[in-house]
Amino acid sequence: MIMRYDTSDSGAAHDPISYGSTELAFNSMLFEISQTFRENTIPLIFAWNTGGSISGPSTVHGKTIYFGAHDHNIFAINADGTEKWRFATNGPVIADIKIKSNRLYVGSYDRNFYCLDLAGNLAWKFQTNGSIVAPACLSPEAIYVVSEDGNLYCLSYAGTKLWSFPTNGPIGTFIYADDTAIYFGSFDQNVYCVDKRGRLKWKFPATMPICNAVPYKDSLIVASFDGKVHRLSKDGSVQWTFTANSQIRIQLPFVIGDTIYFGCKDNNMYALDMEGRLLWKFPTDAEVVRGPLLHDSVLYFGCMDGNLYAVQQSGRLLWKFRAQGGIIATPSRLDGLILFGCLDCNFYALDREGRLAWKFHTTLSNPSTVNPERTTTVSFSLPQLDTFSSANLDIYKRPASLSGEVGGSVYSAISSGYTGKSVYTSRKNKYT
Repeated sequence: MIMRYDTSDSGAAHDPISYGSTELAFNSMLFEISQTFRENTIPLIFAWNTGGSISGPSTVHGKTIYFGAHDHNIFAINADGTEKWRFATNGPVIADIKIKSNRLYVGSYDRNFYCLDLAGNLAWKFQTNGSIVAPACLSPEAIYVVSEDGNLYCLSYAGTKLWSFPTNGPIGTFIYADDTAIYFGSFDQNVYCVDKRGRLKWKFPATMPICNAVPYKDSLIVASFDGKVHRLSKDGSVQWTFTANSQIRIQLPFVIGDTIYFGCKDNNMYALDMEGRLLWKFPTDAEVVRGPLLHDSVLYFGCMDGNLYAVQQSGRLLWKFRAQGGIIATPSRLDGLILFGCLDCNFYALDREGRLAWKFHTTLSNPSTVNPERTTTVSFSLPQLDTFSSANLDIYKRPASLSGEVGGSVYSAISSGYTGKSVYTSRKNKYT
């Protein structure tokens, strides 16, 4: 099988399947395509359009709440939901905001990595060649940033580039650094370990693009898009592998304490122990795209079904709050409030019983959709089959969305897709 992540303007090498189309052209040949292949879609974290939605988590510092939105703004709001300031970038802001030494650090779709003071004034910015959707890693000696352009950047705290390390695919995973190395995953299907001078120490090849790589003691917990979760030693060797029932999204799993949490396209939140054994699954009505907040033995997480769930650590539901759109962002907390942004263009504050305390509206009222100027195509080759089932073909004529429409907000994974100026091939590992 050949997958081609085609974001160029040129013609495809093979007649492609366009996921936004009902036409399947195979040079007059008909094939049955497995549902497993259909789920191997491009991560839409790189393909949001401008709108009022919020899909990234918030960061609390002191009594101020900071978050980015798809309306291009970085917001600072007070604990009562009133606005302190906003800073405008030139693209959606969905990455986690990091704060250190009274400086705020975050990347944007506009390809820039920003450093602001806590009054919202620009200190400096650094330009990459792709959207930035993952949080920076702020180590004592340097800042590490990853980009859709496939590079890991090492920056000084003055904003100058010290070095960069290239991979063969977009990067949207978290970054982890210890005393000797930096660890991260790439869409080129590898987990990388790079030393502090930007030289490769080792890489771990997965079978699909990497969703995330997060530390646990002397190991890494790694997930890939095919639903596999691995525990790796820090030399890159595999300790165990757990296989979920469906695809895992980018920037999952989360590790909290001694438990691994992740959502899956089978509409369950999973909890594993550190030996890779399933503790429980919690069913929802749509996909859980990001990890939970744990506070006082309660897990809080959003879902594309429009609910914010409060669940005991044993996996039992306590309550749920219904918003007007899908919830991607991991919640945060401040003074007894549970805080989260939503695709419905609002930032919510709930009390610990799930009652609305206040909500803050972004500058735009139209929820974000996938960028209509970007088109995802996948080209592949399969053996010719002796028989053809038109019933099985029907599933490819229906748009496949992450959740459908929730309260007037649509997050569609298919009707539009992703376009840039590069080509990703999973077999040839080409990203240029």
